[in-house]
Amino acid sequence: LTLTKHPVGCLLVFPRPAWEGFRDKVAALPLRAEGWKRIFLGNAMDVEIDASSRVLVSPELRQAAGLVKDVM
Repeated sequence: LTLTKHPVGCLLVFPRPAWEGFRDKVAALPLRAEGWKRIFLGNAMDVEIDASSRVLVSPELRQAAGLVKDVM
C-alpha cells in the first residue's frame, strides 16, 4: 500500500497499482500546482501489510491525520 497526506487532515490509502496511476496524474499537473505535488507526492510512503493485517503509519503521517492511538 501507499499512504500519503490529504490537505484536509486525513490520509489517503492506495493499493500500489492505483497509487501509480494517481502519482502519474499528479506529476503531470502544471507548474502552478507544485503545492499539490509537494503534499501528495512528497509525503507518500510505501507500507507493507504484516501477518496480522496491520500497517505501520509513520509518525509524520500520524501527526498530519491526528491519529493518537490504534486505528481500525
